[in-house]
Amino acid sequence: MAAVEILPSSTSTSKAGARWIRLGCYFLMGILVALVALEVVLRFLPVSRGLFRTLEVDRWPLHAYTAHSKYTYSMAWDFQNPQSGYTNNYGHLAPFDFVKGSRPIIVLGNSFIEAQMLRYSDTLQAQLRSHTESTVPVYGMGFSGNSFGEYLAMAAAAKYEFEPRAAVVLVVDGDISESIGPRAGHYFFRFMSGRPFLDYHASRGPSLARRIREPIGDSAIYRYVFSNLRFSPSDLVDWSVAAPATAEEAKGQEAILQEREIVDVFLGEFSVRSGVPKKCTAFLLDSDRVALYEPGYAKAPDKDNSGLRQYFLTTAERAGYHVVDMGGQFVSHYRLHHQRFDFWPIDRHWNWLGHKLAAEAAFAALRTCVNIR
Repeated sequence: MAAVEILPSSTSTSKAGARWIRLGCYFLMGILVALVALEVVLRFLPVSRGLFRTLEVDRWPLHAYTAHSKYTYSMAWDFQNPQSGYTNNYGHLAPFDFVKGSRPIIVLGNSFIEAQMLRYSDTLQAQLRSHTESTVPVYGMGFSGNSFGEYLAMAAAAKYEFEPRAAVVLVVDGDISESIGPRAGHYFFRFMSGRPFLDYHASRGPSLARRIREPIGDSAIYRYVFSNLRFSPSDLVDWSVAAPATAEEAKGQEAILQEREIVDVFLGEFSVRSGVPKKCTAFLLDSDRVALYEPGYAKAPDKDNSGLRQYFLTTAERAGYHVVDMGGQFVSHYRLHHQRFDFWPIDRHWNWLGHKLAAEAAFAALRTCVNIR
């Protein structure tokens, strides 16, 4: 007798489907509850958050972040080195307001000078002020991602706003090469007819996401992933692609010549734009510190190669500026004390000691200037 195949009824099929839908809903609800709980917990921890770039696009970069806003900073997954503070009336990280026409020493740079990872008293600008016996105001004006384009623009704005008597500019790897070509929200050098001109690509205003985030604060989970864990979409790119052996090999001759032209324009215009005499301007050049701690460490190629760095140093000195290669300061100090100048291997920004040596070098370079003791 032939076997009779029994097919599942439509009722049993629908019950199974409904069961899977319920399980899926429970699973999604579980994830949602876990995310809400994680968000609440992280809001009680020092997740890096709180800084929003100014919406006064015409005042950028003299005005940096939203004025008088609180921020929190920490490093890595376990919230190392927690810091917090407020921005001042110009949106810079300082516990006091800047005053128009106050004739300060201006300190320009990127995230090294912004220094979220330090107490204000440990920064270059604060320690430099202590060297002047607190008789001269010192204004630190740094912002993450700034480069030579911003330094020129900020110097020009500070000239009319504050009438600075002296200037310190921290030059780090990438400050020259990263100032070439359009960058949204930044000043940059555009080449026209073979010559570099300073240009500005203004932001288009706040996004919908920012208009929602700013009143209530960033999602702690979002900030934890992108700030503390330092995740970025580029992390998903295949890391197996080998880096070029040297920065020189990665660039064509035209790019090298363009970078040198940027140096010439920058040094030719800085004193005029800032209103600060060359003898009262000090350029501090950062150097590779990891080589001191771990000889033989295979680091990525420099963005501004050694030849370009030397070209800047030589050209600036010939032009009459003070130039301090911090490499020599770091080597001498490390041989004597074996103290690190940064947060390596977590972070390469200078710690209080790096800022201390830089402040000493800047003061030594500027002490002969009028009214700086």
